[in-house]
Amino acid sequence: MRKVTVVIGSITLLTLFASGVLLQALQAKGLKVYLTVDTNLVSQSVRMESYQFGNLVYSHEGFMSTGLTEFTLQHPNDLIDAGDFRICVIAQNDNLQSCGNGYNSEEKKPENVRVNLISSNEQQVPFSSSSSSSGSSSSSSSSSSSSDTTVIVCPPGETCMIER
Repeated sequence: MRKVTVVIGSITLLTLFASGVLLQALQAKGLKVYLTVDTNLVSQSVRMESYQFGNLVYSHEGFMSTGLTEFTLQHPNDLIDAGDFRICVIAQNDNLQSCGNGYNSEEKKPENVRVNLISSNEQQVPFSSSSSSSGSSSSSSSSSSSSDTTVIVCPPGETCMIER
């Protein structure tokens, strides 16, 4: 009886170990990009598309606020090769697009990309109708820079989820 218990316990431990190794392999993460979007557009949904060698390789969905919005984009393992890549942000309501470039180094480290998504339409510029004194103007401009951080986790073959 004791031998059977030891064998069952050993099989259970071996199964748990093997499933843990398999789970780690399935969750292997590729390039992580810290994307900063600076915009004067109203808050809205955006699509972030990653390109390498002129080809669309991955896309993320998100929501940006007026001012600065920071996104963390996690790409699946081995999707973005070492070298130059491009991320384009598309404001879906305004049909406006802007892109930024990055470089995926051989080192496994996050990359930073900044995109300015600025409209020339004067009506969309926040706080543009301010005609007060310079003291009030500086306080309103400092409050106009909002900053949100959105983490987007996109496992291969699944829909992206937004965690706030």
